[in-house]
Amino acid sequence: MTSSKKSPATYYDSDGSPLESWGTKAAFRVFGKVAIDNNGPFFNTKSTARIGGYDAGSFESRVAQILHELAHLIYKPYPGMELIEDDDGNSSKSSGNTSKILDPGKGNGNCKTEINKIAQRIRDQRQ
Repeated sequence: MTSSKKSPATYYDSDGSPLESWGTKAAFRVFGKVAIDNNGPFFNTKSTARIGGYDAGSFESRVAQILHELAHLIYKPYPGMELIEDDDGNSSKSSGNTSKILDPGKGNGNCKTEINKIAQRIRDQRQ
């Protein structure tokens, strides 16, 4: 979900209007384009990378990666505070950010439990 070059971001208030001042509202940003590396862990099931404890290319890994990237686009209701910090090229920071999203007590949510529930429902439906 990364690209070698960062696109300039456009920032918006939570109501969708272009952001002119931070004020105290939550905000989000939008990039001009997004690229998914065809050889990276999103698609490549042969990759040895583990994303949030999930195998590369798995449904769970893909959901975790999407949530991680979305968390970079959301700002807390304070000036310039991303929900998770920038981790561009730093695998240690990236893993830490993923833990903040997935694991209870480490950050912003408990997404891992929900990802696991949905994945189990999908497996059950396929049987």
